[in-house]
Amino acid sequence: MRFSVLVEPRERVYRDLLDYSRTHCARFSLVQRPTLALDESGSRVRDSLSPHCIEERNVSQWPGTKLLAGALATLRIYTFNDVTHEILASVSGLYAWCQPENVEDLTLWRSDKPWLVTIAHERDAYFEITTPEREALTRSIPILSLNDEFQAVMRLAATDSRTPKNVKDAVRAFEDANTRFDKWAVKDGKRLGKLEAAVFPVLDRDDEVVRAWERYDTTPTTDAAHALVVAIEETTAVRLRLISRA
Repeated sequence: MRFSVLVEPRERVYRDLLDYSRTHCARFSLVQRPTLALDESGSRVRDSLSPHCIEERNVSQWPGTKLLAGALATLRIYTFNDVTHEILASVSGLYAWCQPENVEDLTLWRSDKPWLVTIAHERDAYFEITTPEREALTRSIPILSLNDEFQAVMRLAATDSRTPKNVKDAVRAFEDANTRFDKWAVKDGKRLGKLEAAVFPVLDRDDEVVRAWERYDTTPTTDAAHALVVAIEETTAVRLRLISRA
């Protein structure tokens, strides 16, 4: 599941994140775009990482980014060891990995899949982890601010200037139902045990909203907006049905 980073990890939080990631990730990657020359500091960092590079290739896309047709950048994959850890920790925060000051878009890899993805020039990042892994991560670094992709999509649907009125109306109806659902799910500060068995249909419907948003965001047609409304209404209905059975 994808969990968005809401606030840039900086200074101590960023360093704690690097420390934590060593238990999950053995490699990381950085990208250099040929269209934007590196500053002297960025060239020094690139050169200091060079002995630890295990793969280099020209690519048109990497996690979180896809270039326009015909454009290429250089992706370099490095071993995540004590030396490279210290180099990564030398910058002020996660979004400091951005040209021209640095090579950019730090991605931490778990085996052949991304664990942490950064789109630095957009000041955006997300984790590709399970819900239990998210809970373990935020227990270890409590100040790290994460949100799941569904919540991020609902926030976008409510605020994006392109979003039509019927979508915004569906989001408002969902927010009302979700407030009631959260109150029903928690009593005396504890989550109801029966919710554990009921949460799966909720998550399934939430995932449908994410996919519908991705289709709408790519091609914002009337049909795509209608499909998004339907998906939001279905996840709203699931919550209301659970409340009604209580």
